[in-house]
Amino acid sequence: MSPPRIGQSLIRALQWHGRRRALVDEACPGGGTLTWNEFGSRIFRLATVLRENGVARGDRVAILAHNNRRYLETYFAAIWAGAVIAPLNHRLNAAELSVIMSDAEPTALVIGDEFLPLLPQLRDASPSLRCIILAEQTGHDDMLGYENAIAGAGESDEAGCGGDDLACLYYTGGTTGGPKGVMLSHANIVLNSLNMIGTVPMDGQTVNLHAGPLFHVAAGSRVFSVTQAGGTHVILPRFAARPVLEAVQQYRITHASMVPTLLRLMVDELNLHSYDTSSWQWITYGAAPSPEALLRAVMEKLPHVKLGQSYGMTELAPIATVLAPEDHHDSRLIRSVGRTVLSTEVRIADPEDNSLAAGQTGEILVRGPTVMSGYWRRPELSA
Repeated sequence: MSPPRIGQSLIRALQWHGRRRALVDEACPGGGTLTWNEFGSRIFRLATVLRENGVARGDRVAILAHNNRRYLETYFAAIWAGAVIAPLNHRLNAAELSVIMSDAEPTALVIGDEFLPLLPQLRDASPSLRCIILAEQTGHDDMLGYENAIAGAGESDEAGCGGDDLACLYYTGGTTGGPKGVMLSHANIVLNSLNMIGTVPMDGQTVNLHAGPLFHVAAGSRVFSVTQAGGTHVILPRFAARPVLEAVQQYRITHASMVPTLLRLMVDELNLHSYDTSSWQWITYGAAPSPEALLRAVMEKLPHVKLGQSYGMTELAPIATVLAPEDHHDSRLIRSVGRTVLSTEVRIADPEDNSLAAGQTGEILVRGPTVMSGYWRRPELSA
């Protein structure tokens, strides 16, 4: 049996849904709508650009930009070319980003206009860079313009990476010091997608709103699961309550994921305005504790929408448990993080690694095929 690979989900989406809508980019004039055939062609041509400019199998491709369609295309093009996508947190300063660039040693960088002032420092920190692609500009000096570059490129064949091959490198802070690169394999990503689809049903009719930052694995993993299901991606450049609700109404959104702060902003907006949210089926939320009062307010304002709390971490690709919609109506369970997803095993242990009974406090241990390959160049921490 061939190992799981991310490219398979893209091939399937094109075969099943080629002429249907794949993507809507709110940052593009007119909505930037692409069919799956158009989306795939742009990905395959960007993969060619990367290969022709020095990106080899296993190399890192970094991206520093706000959410847009080119972000999704870069995700898939890097992986299609056999490389590793390394999204950069655009909320970090130049010094912090330079540390990550020095550690990841990317061969290519896709960069948005807003971040060009940081480029000299990033180049100094990463002498491995052979290719810089300007996301919005036409290119100048030794840098390529994104649209010009892919317009003149042919479509590339898939590199065929899969299984334990590295696909994504997400940097996370955590409690043990500076940023660490979390290595997620093709198998990690594909199994996480299947876990999510099995828990929060998605299919070719799914229209998912990407409002969270795509540099984070919570939003990034949804890129893969929606593609695995053959759904439609609707991308917002930044989160704001009113644009989210307007997008739900205009594009007939069925699924979205949020953090509790964004849920609060949305609930407050719903107090002031009336929107057609009848298409909305699911909101998954996580990344921070959600006050019970907030969840009950969401259920009151959007009674037809199912809520699912996702619990996990970057190192788990990232989902370990989900609190099901029906459990949100239980006064005890609504304060929990739910039950394990399909391929994950969780237990609670004491300091001696003994399993604890229900109701006791201990360390959360997670095992399964979505657990990361390790920390990039940190064998001692991986151990």
